[in-house]
Amino acid sequence: MLFLKVSRSAVTSCLRSRALSTGRFNWAAIKTVQEKVDPYTKIHINCAYELKIVPYDLLDCPDSNLLKATVKQGNNVDSLAVKITDKTVTITSDPSAGGCECILEVPIKADLQIRNDGSTTIANLYSDEIEVVGTGNIETRSLRSTNIQLCSTAGNIACQGITLAENVTATTVGKGNIFLDKLQGGSVSATTEAGNISVNASYSNRSTFQTRDGDMELKSIHKDSSVRSNGGKSLTMKGFYGTLNADVGSENVTLQLSEMVGTSSIKAMATKTLHLNLAETVYDTSSIKVKSTQLTLDSSMDDKEHRRDGNSAVLGKAEAENTLHVETNGSVVVRKMSWADSFSFSGMSQMEQQSAVTSCLRSRALSTGRFNWAAIKTVQEKVDPYTKIHINCAYELKIVPYDLLDCPDSNLLKATVKQGSNVDSLAVKITDKTVTITSDPSAGGCECILEVPIKADLQIRNDGSTTIANLYSDEIDVVGTGNIETRSLRSTNIQLCSTAGNIACQGITLAENVTATTVGKGNIFLDKLQGGSVSATTEAGNISVNASYSNRSTFQTRDGDMELKSIHKDCTVRSNGGKSLTMKGFYGTLNADVGSENVTLQLSEMVGTSNIKAMATKTLHLNLAETVYDTSSIKVKSTQLTLDCSMDDKEHRRDGNSAVLGKAEAENTLHVETNGSLVVRKMSWADSFSFSGMSQMEQQ
Repeated sequence: MLFLKVSRSAVTSCLRSRALSTGRFNWAAIKTVQEKVDPYTKIHINCAYELKIVPYDLLDCPDSNLLKATVKQGNNVDSLAVKITDKTVTITSDPSAGGCECILEVPIKADLQIRNDGSTTIANLYSDEIEVVGTGNIETRSLRSTNIQLCSTAGNIACQGITLAENVTATTVGKGNIFLDKLQGGSVSATTEAGNISVNASYSNRSTFQTRDGDMELKSIHKDSSVRSNGGKSLTMKGFYGTLNADVGSENVTLQLSEMVGTSSIKAMATKTLHLNLAETVYDTSSIKVKSTQLTLDSSMDDKEHRRDGNSAVLGKAEAENTLHVETNGSVVVRKMSWADSFSFSGMSQMEQQSAVTSCLRSRALSTGRFNWAAIKTVQEKVDPYTKIHINCAYELKIVPYDLLDCPDSNLLKATVKQGSNVDSLAVKITDKTVTITSDPSAGGCECILEVPIKADLQIRNDGSTTIANLYSDEIDVVGTGNIETRSLRSTNIQLCSTAGNIACQGITLAENVTATTVGKGNIFLDKLQGGSVSATTEAGNISVNASYSNRSTFQTRDGDMELKSIHKDCTVRSNGGKSLTMKGFYGTLNADVGSENVTLQLSEMVGTSNIKAMATKTLHLNLAETVYDTSSIKVKSTQLTLDCSMDDKEHRRDGNSAVLGKAEAENTLHVETNGSLVVRKMSWADSFSFSGMSQMEQQ
């Protein structure tokens, strides 16, 4: 039996996509064709269907060698033709079958070449080649492929979920729009005529976005990127990290530059207004020259050294290796980017503001679902919208915003507690802008939900578990004996400490400073972090991070394990012991001194001077991206040094237990030293998503 290395998640995804795939179809007359095919078959399709392609159910067919086509076509169900020759399948239909619906279930590794006079949807495939040319909309979801080519001559293109490929090309004609959700891999190219381009995140090594007359909204773009526009009303880039080459003619341009690497150039000669928002990191590490007929330096730049000469200004670090040149015939406004720029209330779109309100409603509605309210005491008071709330209690405590639709002034506080026969120990005292809430210390295990102004500050001492969601505070300080869980917090300072439980920060946590500390075996989980600095410290507990875009991050444990994914900017890692430390995707400056038994570091992009010491480590796996090799001077030292065969094409000098790799005399340096064994290999574009590299949690 053929065995495919497919995770449980992929199997579940196939079942889900199959189960949902027929939901919207009205099957009046049906023709079904099922054939045995090669698991790696090449499928050529020439049709005029509303076409949906999903993997054949892997539980029904673990050999992944069946193809099933089901078509509904009124009185003419026989125009569907399936021809099999060796490893090639050809599927055709009557050109007059336009508007008819077809679902195609294929081997999960099948290649596709599609010419369709209709709409096309493809989901959850792991192919080498996917090529689609169609007249209707093209939608993909969660594709893994070597090459993906999508072209719609009269519709839109949408790539939902994560698209992982060596090469992705998306092209539309006329007013066709392109939406790209999350991209990773080698290169991506998106081209429109009068259609818009929208991107949520791109980690591709090279990206190109170009339009003749459309608008562009590009978020979280990394590495080498080219942007071209001849016209259009607006071009917005929210969060760029890498090397940017832009030649744009959009009427209004806003660029939020978070980190620059190498030589970047921005030309906007036909633009009326260019807003250039620079992160602190860009100013500190780049030489910046700006030229405009009407140049304005925002007041946020007053503390930044600069030289101004008529229509030009020079900013940043003189003679830095990273350079940025900006030129326009229109007006330019240069300002310093605040840590909260991308999430500030005032900068939210109407949709985002409505989402925030909905989030408050949802959290309130769901918050009481698990409580058994035997005896209830409710206290409601009018308070200052920016009140400071001091809580000293022994509750199972949940804190959410007071419903903004019921109270648009955000000046009410409501406490509801269930406490058996003793409901009166809850005490609420209000003094000016301060609220003090206390309870009987013997109330442990009792449940309390607290609805507060969305901008309230919190200081909590709780002999129980604490949950906080959807607040926009200046200060949040929690010390508790139980678990602490937060979700979607925006704050200046967040301090969390559990003396006998775990800490979990779910969703996006945006703050100038975040500190999380546990005692004993307490674990820390951090989902998505953004802002100034973050620090996570455990004793024997584990630390797990999904993504950190904070300017400075520190992760340290005495005896726990660490799994750190997608860590950006300045990072410090410390461990005295523990079995494993894994870093999947690092972009920035790394200072690591670790004693974990087994260490795996996947380094995607290095900036500045980085050091890794692992003197007590048994085995250190160092996986280097092409970008790291090309832009950094790398020195490795180990008593047992192995250069993987993937490094054979890379120039290096070896001297006993040491080796020097990369770009000699580069400004970016990496020094690695261990007394254990060290294996150095080149990182492939698919490393972070390879099936074999998935954690058990990801597979499930």
